[in-house]
Amino acid sequence: MRNSVPVKLHCCFLVAVLVGFVQVLQTEATCPAPAPCECRNTTDPYTLRPIYVIDCSSKGFTNIPAFTHYTERAIDKILLTGNAITSVSNSAFEAFEAVPVYGIDLSENKIATISASAFSAVKKSLGVLSLADNKLKLSTLPWPCLAQTVNISELNLGGNTNYGVVPNNAFRNLQKLKKLDLSRSYINAIEDGAFLGVEGLQELTFYGNMLSEVPINALKGLIKLRTLTFDSNRISKVPAAAFQTLTSLQELQLSRNNLNAADAIDKQAFVGVGNNLKTLGFYYSYLPSVPSEAFAPLTALNYLDISYNQITKLPPGALSSLTNLTQLSLSANPLEFSADMFQGIEDRLEYILIRTFGFTELPLEPLKTLKRLQWVDASSNNFTTLTKETFEGLDIQRFTFNWMQIRSVAPDAFDDFKTYRGNLILSVTSNNITDPEFDATLFRWLQFGQNPVNCTCRLYRDIARGGPDFELDGTCASPPEYKGLALQSDFMSHAKEKCGDKLIKRPDTLYFKPYISRPVVLRCQILVAVFVGFAHVLQTEATCPAPAPCECRNTTDPYTLRPIYVIDCSSKGFTKIPAFTHYTERAIDKILLTGNAITSVSNSAFEAFEAVPVYGIDLSENKIATISASAFGAVKKSLGVLSLADNKLNLTTLPWPCLAQTVNISELNLGGNTNYGVVPNNAFRNLQKLKKLDLSRSYINSIEDGAFLGVEGLQELTFYGNMLSEVPINALKGLIKLRTLTFDSNRISKVPAAAFQTLTSLQELQLSRNNLNAPDAIDKQAFVGVGNNLKTLGFYYSYLPSVPSEAFAPLTALNYLDISYNQITKLPPGALSSLTNLTQLSLSANPLEFSADMFQGIEDRLEYILIRTFGFTELPLEPLKTLKRLQWVDASSNNFTTLTKETFEGLDIQRFTFNWMQIRSVAPDAFDDFKSYRGNLILSVTSNNITDPEFDATLFRWLQFDQNPVNCTCRLYRDIARGGPDFELDGTCASPPEYKGLALQSDFMSHAREKCGGKLIKRPDTLYFKPY
Repeated sequence: MRNSVPVKLHCCFLVAVLVGFVQVLQTEATCPAPAPCECRNTTDPYTLRPIYVIDCSSKGFTNIPAFTHYTERAIDKILLTGNAITSVSNSAFEAFEAVPVYGIDLSENKIATISASAFSAVKKSLGVLSLADNKLKLSTLPWPCLAQTVNISELNLGGNTNYGVVPNNAFRNLQKLKKLDLSRSYINAIEDGAFLGVEGLQELTFYGNMLSEVPINALKGLIKLRTLTFDSNRISKVPAAAFQTLTSLQELQLSRNNLNAADAIDKQAFVGVGNNLKTLGFYYSYLPSVPSEAFAPLTALNYLDISYNQITKLPPGALSSLTNLTQLSLSANPLEFSADMFQGIEDRLEYILIRTFGFTELPLEPLKTLKRLQWVDASSNNFTTLTKETFEGLDIQRFTFNWMQIRSVAPDAFDDFKTYRGNLILSVTSNNITDPEFDATLFRWLQFGQNPVNCTCRLYRDIARGGPDFELDGTCASPPEYKGLALQSDFMSHAKEKCGDKLIKRPDTLYFKPYISRPVVLRCQILVAVFVGFAHVLQTEATCPAPAPCECRNTTDPYTLRPIYVIDCSSKGFTKIPAFTHYTERAIDKILLTGNAITSVSNSAFEAFEAVPVYGIDLSENKIATISASAFGAVKKSLGVLSLADNKLNLTTLPWPCLAQTVNISELNLGGNTNYGVVPNNAFRNLQKLKKLDLSRSYINSIEDGAFLGVEGLQELTFYGNMLSEVPINALKGLIKLRTLTFDSNRISKVPAAAFQTLTSLQELQLSRNNLNAPDAIDKQAFVGVGNNLKTLGFYYSYLPSVPSEAFAPLTALNYLDISYNQITKLPPGALSSLTNLTQLSLSANPLEFSADMFQGIEDRLEYILIRTFGFTELPLEPLKTLKRLQWVDASSNNFTTLTKETFEGLDIQRFTFNWMQIRSVAPDAFDDFKSYRGNLILSVTSNNITDPEFDATLFRWLQFDQNPVNCTCRLYRDIARGGPDFELDGTCASPPEYKGLALQSDFMSHAREKCGGKLIKRPDTLYFKPY
């Protein structure tokens, strides 16, 4: 299989640039658009062909601007997105009657009406039209305005209002229509004749609607359809012959639906599409098993995604009928890996995703059976090191191990892959690698982004050995003189004189690298910790009882910031507990043995510490299957914290003799071990001082009534990521001191009456990512008995169809409620009025209708609200203005493109969060109405598209501009310099080149001082803890 490195666009890109440049040299056409619009030659990002664009996007227009009559060159796109346009008149585009106009984008406005002849002037040429994210009502289709636009091939109506049906003949005149987007429009039904007249459709999207079934009859005539998307609906069954007439179908997406029933996918579901279907997605659809019989006809299938489901077993031959399957995603299932699980696809699979399994090592036995395997993605597991043994017996070219705590990659880790010299690809983005060491001649691409890389001369020489096509991503974290420099370019240039070796000249290439986020800067917590830790080091050193390569050190607890003494033997490759020497000196806070390959713990493992207190032992991320009865006997009196997470222990055999004497343990982590069954009676009977117990990710499907006898003092209990189908009411009964209870990511389908009645101290309850889609899934009496203490309640992504107001009635102490990412369409007035202490509410990503009275009953209490992922282009001001105590609005992941004074009109708040969008500008006067909070406002616009921020720094306590392409100018310098003594600013310069990568508030201000002239304001050092 050809490996896809981030695309290197060489010749085709150069041709496009040259053609565009030649076109610019031609006589410029007169721009028919009024200021502040602009006309420009540019390049289509998808086709790379030169195009001519009229750009009126995000200019604050409330109606279509008055274009002047135009007879010159053809127009590829008229961009009107991100304004406040409310209607489109008959004369809107009449200025273009004499020239072709191929595309119009009116998305992200407030359009509610479009006149019948609005597009008639461009009807012959118009091919692409976007009306997405407006206020149009799809249930009124067909619209007269589309009657004459017979040449439209692409139409986007996503993110409009419907709450109902797509009617018959909705698109009847658009006979050339190829691509139709009806996503995020709250559609719950599609009439049988909805697509009559558009039988040539090739791509159809229903993402994020409320469909409960596949609209078989409506789809029948779409014989040319290639791509069909039903992601994020409410589909609970895929019936026989559901897609039978779609004989050209190549891609089908059914992810994020509710297919938890054993027969949810009929055995004949895919009859008729087997010869063409190449991609099939069931991500996060609650599949309980692999529907092998249903998959049988899919002989052309190339990529199958069954990740994030509840599949426990892949039986031998389960996928053998998929004769062209080359790519498979199995991530995050409670799946048992066995040597024969890939039987029948050994000679075809080339790429496999096995993320989020808690792996500390690869499941080599089944992987080695895959003869054509070229790429393994094992990201988001629990690896801490990569060694030669990690890949033993594999013959592959590409390795992805992102988003973990990997501390080291052994220099010889890839020595067995020398036959691929110059072609290996390794990604270890977002780990904890400080000193990478590698043979660059082996690699075509190395990704070290978001690692705390220490840039040394050895690293310089390693990089310099790379071949002409070698690519390296990442930045230096230390030493200070190289901090923030790109490894392959800036660091290599800066370090040349110091490190001496002549750089290898590499040919210039046009290369688009993936995004790398700026490392987190920890301010005063780190300073305090370093100072305390340093003072502690000055004490007399104890003799280290651990053999090399372990180390003993004074450090600082990251949570309490108190000085601690640690024996660190983590990730050293041990296969058994190392031989500690007899030790009688100072007390030991932690013995770290995590991330090794230890298989057992003997009676003598810790006997060297019999004379001193040992407060904590971490044996997580090993291969431990057996622990001797007296393994912890020597430290039984002092041992308070024990982690055995992510090993090979069987929880069904509890209670274990090794825990019988450790009567002082207060924290025990057994998460990520093997169970496939029951937590038995008396499992923890001797641990009377146990306060915190983690049983997450262990495939537990039931808990016996007496499981927690003897540990009635438990305060925190976690069952995250198991297979429980019901709340274990009887087992929980005696836990009267329990404060935190977590059932996230199970299979719970009902919360019965009095489910938590005896848990009278319960303060936090998490029931997110369960399957509570039935109207009566939460009993009206579910929370009886916990109302006086419960402060936090989570139902994130649990398929709730409505707000269970009666069930919430007793929760008078509730402070934070998360009902985001459900299927709630309405928040009736008074629905939350019984929650008399509710101050924080997350409503994000529901198909929710916002109304002026929706917060009735909580107007005088709500202080913080999350309204992410609604497709908003403006805030729902009417309901928000009713909240008298509101202080913080988080409207991230919507469709804002600009923030103005009008965005916040009538609000009286202090904190604003608008992250992860395409915001291009924040008006200088946007926050003028909040001057009463001068010096205390907080604004976050992380990960947007802001190039030239302009702001009154005296208004703000904290501004976040991270991950924006900020152009650092002298005006920006002066804006920053005006900030008060507590003013904080996050972000880095993207341009000009001399400031690129510099932190705005520190490095840029120092470097620009001479050029920009103004005297810097001296700011006193302050200890300031920022919120998350």
